[in-house]
Amino acid sequence: MKGNEIINTDDVMKFLDDGESILAVAANKRGDFGVATDKRVLIIGRSAFGRKMKLSKNLQYEQIHTIESSTKVFEPPITIITSEKKVILFVRKSMVPHFVETIEARITDTRLPDESAKTQVNKELVSLTSEEARIDKEWLDAIPEGWRAFGKDENASMGERRVVRTMLDEDEHIEKMIRCRFGDGRVSAGNTGVGITTNKRVLFVDKGIIRVEIREMRYGRIDSITSASGAIDTDLHIYGTGNAVIKVNDIYPRESAKVFADSIRRHIDDETVPAVTSSPVATVSVMAELAQAASLYRDGILTNEEFSAVKERILAMK
Repeated sequence: MKGNEIINTDDVMKFLDDGESILAVAANKRGDFGVATDKRVLIIGRSAFGRKMKLSKNLQYEQIHTIESSTKVFEPPITIITSEKKVILFVRKSMVPHFVETIEARITDTRLPDESAKTQVNKELVSLTSEEARIDKEWLDAIPEGWRAFGKDENASMGERRVVRTMLDEDEHIEKMIRCRFGDGRVSAGNTGVGITTNKRVLFVDKGIIRVEIREMRYGRIDSITSASGAIDTDLHIYGTGNAVIKVNDIYPRESAKVFADSIRRHIDDETVPAVTSSPVATVSVMAELAQAASLYRDGILTNEEFSAVKERILAMK
């Protein structure tokens, strides 16, 4: 599929020596992955613009002292401790056991994991890339027809698409999409990105070269949405609990504004979760948003400054 950024064998093989064999792979949704071979451990990630793969760490087994892991979250950390540094990689939870066992076996000269474990990891890697392919297809299907009239194609907003890949739940699906400016309290001219509705929330993303701006509201937290059409533009105001507001303008194609707003209204009408009225429920929602921001920070999508700003904004909405 054109525009797909899916991990494939070539991404790994170009970093291997002749005759070097892959024993285990562990990856995350962003496209970073670790490779354990019969000679060493490689940590491979995407370049700053996400189009090329680069080798970030090359660890020989004799350098590795210990390897630590956890399986308590969806993408837990694997920590590889060497004589000189500590390397941390966040990967798919189901890939952790085989990857860790393989490295432990090489550094302690014990037997390698059996073939059934390798087969399971291969299945999980296919599942990971299939999830990316599913999101990509939904993204392309959601692009409004009029988008191409503005010189956009299926590769438009690739940076925003990569951010959305890391944010969506496994059972979350993209429904409608717009290009727009957005902000909270007032519309900032700098936040020019993409708005999408899913089956769970409305989400706005602007991925610049050095920053990421994100606004989102779960349907259960939206009180109302209003629209105002002018001679050349349509503005949307999305009001949430706790005086939260997302303002949207410069929507194009212009006709997609009504479709986008109607999608949000339909979900608000269908929403059966009670509005947030008590402090304990609000606290749970805030903690979920903080955990999501932390995941983006760990994946390298948010800088320290951006992560701090996002935390302040979320806590201010309590």
